[in-house]
Amino acid sequence: MTEDFFQNIQDLSFIPDHKLELIKEFGRVNKPNQSMFYASTNENTACIETFSKGLNMRKLLKKKKLFIAVGVWHIEKPLALAQMISPIKYLNTLNNTETITAQKKENIIANNEYIRKLISNEEQYKIWNFFSEEFAKNEITNHNDYKLSNYFADRVFNKNKQFNIKTNIDGVYYPSVASNYQETNIVLLPKIVNTKLKFLWANMIWVSYLENENKIVFSYLVQNAKAINNKIEWNFRPFAKTTPIL
Repeated sequence: MTEDFFQNIQDLSFIPDHKLELIKEFGRVNKPNQSMFYASTNENTACIETFSKGLNMRKLLKKKKLFIAVGVWHIEKPLALAQMISPIKYLNTLNNTETITAQKKENIIANNEYIRKLISNEEQYKIWNFFSEEFAKNEITNHNDYKLSNYFADRVFNKNKQFNIKTNIDGVYYPSVASNYQETNIVLLPKIVNTKLKFLWANMIWVSYLENENKIVFSYLVQNAKAINNKIEWNFRPFAKTTPIL
């Protein structure tokens, strides 16, 4: 079984330079042949992000099961992050099966107003909100739909020669589309992972799709697998926990 799973820490991290050819399309914050470290502040959300679309989604719908390996990192040094505004435009489009509590929505609106006051410039706030909506875009027809969020990332990471950003930014902090904007994703520059994060352990998770109940269930196969000399020590044992998430 372990032959099908990630064996080293790097397998759970950003794609290394010698494998950049595997990155063939734009992502929210990466171009073809450009590696970035994508993460989430919530484990369930990190899992959902891996099968919310694409090949893994097709596998799950066809086979009704999927294995996922999730790495857990500790932030060793403070991160400087560009925070995207929560997408009120998209929250208002969620249907009854994608519920968000009134309190949660009120908190999001209040947080947006706080950011508006911090920016203290209505035109700049509208520009920030525009790019935030690009990060929150939920209908992706093809990978070119990520070009505007990539343009924003180039500005933030000071890669656009027309602008000079004096503050060093480590990454971008944005609401997760896969969680209906209720959890948060973080994308970091690879060099930041190497200098400010520390790998703690990995979890191996069995994902089951219960089609008749329209429910996805997570079951832990391995929890807290440590790494020795960068090699993950997977020790299999019976299911430790079952958590229905949908």
